[in-house]
Amino acid sequence: MILQPMTSKQKLAVLAASVMLCASHAAVAAPAEPLVVTPLSDPDPNYVPPPPEPKSARPARRSTEESTSLSAAFENLGRVTGQLAKMRQQQAGASPEALDAQARETLRKLQGDAGEPRQ
Repeated sequence: MILQPMTSKQKLAVLAASVMLCASHAAVAAPAEPLVVTPLSDPDPNYVPPPPEPKSARPARRSTEESTSLSAAFENLGRVTGQLAKMRQQQAGASPEALDAQARETLRKLQGDAGEPRQ
């Protein structure tokens, strides 16, 4: 069975059928029931909420350890991005063996910078 694209008459017929189907659901639906709201009694009439906590005038500072690790992460990202851009520039005329060797060398450098054991 081969499916053929719909003609404009068929599209119009499908649209008309869907509109009539949607309209019939609205006509058949029961009228909406009125919303009944019953107020509840106060569970503790003598409750007084505590005063809000005072906020400091200046925002809290981040710890130096967190900002140092974030700076190091961005430095590593910049270094890797630069190395990748350099590799892409050299990739046009390089052989697959040279690209593999360069990728291994870059990995060794990155592992050495991160303090991970070399493979």
